[in-house]
Amino acid sequence: MSQRMDQHHQQHPNLSLISSVNHPNNPKNCWAKKSKNKSKKNKGLSTDDAANQRAARHFNRSVRNCVERSDPDGMAEILHDKRNHNFALDANVLETVMKAYVMAAMFDDALYCLRNCTLPGTLSTAQTERILGCLPQNLRNSSAYTAADMINALCIATEFDKPTSRTYFLRIVRSIALEFLEEATSARDRICSAPCERLVRSAQCVVDARLKRGKKATEIIVQPGHQLGVFVPDTLENRGIQAGDAVSILPYAGPYPMSAESLDRNMIEATVTNAQPQLILRLQDKTNSNLYAMLTEPVEGNVYRIDKLANRMGFNRQLAAAVAIASPFEITPGGTSRRDSRRPSPELIKAITAMDENIDRVMMMGGSYNNNGQGNNNDLGQLTSTAALCAQAVPWNASDDDSDEDHDEDTIRAASKLALEKYGALDGLNGSQRLAVEHASTNRLTLVQGPPGTGKTAVAIRILKHWARLANSEAIKGENPNPILATSDSNIAVDNLVEGCAN
Repeated sequence: MSQRMDQHHQQHPNLSLISSVNHPNNPKNCWAKKSKNKSKKNKGLSTDDAANQRAARHFNRSVRNCVERSDPDGMAEILHDKRNHNFALDANVLETVMKAYVMAAMFDDALYCLRNCTLPGTLSTAQTERILGCLPQNLRNSSAYTAADMINALCIATEFDKPTSRTYFLRIVRSIALEFLEEATSARDRICSAPCERLVRSAQCVVDARLKRGKKATEIIVQPGHQLGVFVPDTLENRGIQAGDAVSILPYAGPYPMSAESLDRNMIEATVTNAQPQLILRLQDKTNSNLYAMLTEPVEGNVYRIDKLANRMGFNRQLAAAVAIASPFEITPGGTSRRDSRRPSPELIKAITAMDENIDRVMMMGGSYNNNGQGNNNDLGQLTSTAALCAQAVPWNASDDDSDEDHDEDTIRAASKLALEKYGALDGLNGSQRLAVEHASTNRLTLVQGPPGTGKTAVAIRILKHWARLANSEAIKGENPNPILATSDSNIAVDNLVEGCAN
């Protein structure tokens, strides 16, 4: 990844010379306008830095104006002008351009903009999240493979504090985006090929529906028509359209498959906010009052079909999780770092991104490493794995973890074993149970599994009691000990833990 960034700098060395900022709108003298009096050979930067700064501001302003005017042809002319490749779009303008391109499924144009008019590290992870949140449900004539190339370039244009974070983010986001686009393509094919009766019977479509305003300004209530005489039972097995699903609103002209041309021209995306007892929608474009008025106009023939689309909520949640893990720490004005509340602990992030760290290290080694995990460069250290990180011995005493003194694993395990013997944590346990408690008291993560009746709950209770004794021994007099969190996927299991710890 770092090699691609270096190549980008080599191809466009002048980009870093220009500071691109937004100025008030001035439609005159836009840099992108072709001048017949200028020589075509004058495509480089001026020797006057002030003139270069003005040209960069004109470039950013003219691009923003094209987006605000919804002028894709004018924007393409500006971005493809070779003279403008000496300048870079600033973060806010680039976000606006990319959101417009992505929403319109113009991935080729977005890729060209990222490769020729963008500096590496321009965007924040929050801006990239907002851009990818605009991925469309209808690809039209675009390709998911082009979208993957665009995501590669978008990750280069995003700032990360570590190469490992960039590698992880690229791997996860490209995967979930391709999965989302594949599901969106399948939904489009279903709408354009399946008869309405079949879709209604599977509860994936509502036909002959009239729309009216809801209690809130952004709500639309769906009033279904006769539904082609199909009875759809309301059962748990019939998932159909549920709250949180993304749906399309299309004109209804009869119980026939929708033509691809009509779908591309008329599809409006919305989100289901409530499925029972009434189907209530919220448009993705929540600010378009004219669109709301058109959809809810009470005139003859103003009827629609509502079709289930790809799972945008699931995609957005996975995207938010990837951003939380890969985002750099935010620096406050005072110079201190502030952690995102969604961000997991550093240990968990290291375990999650271990594979990506290995990928980066192997790439830096030239793709070779020996059986001991050592590459050609001894400074790179050993390759890591999630299993190795989870099996790492950590001190049972919190103060040991904070000290500068180094503890090898043998020392940590010896101290942990002494603590187990001191508090009698292993008394009355069989061999496998003792082994589970010993590992849990030392390793960063321990998984205990076994068939029913083998004492898994008893082991969990013994571990919790041991940790509680350690916490009490470390607590400062007059203060509460450090808390211990025990969770489960069922209330009964939690009750059993509480009961066992109380006895």
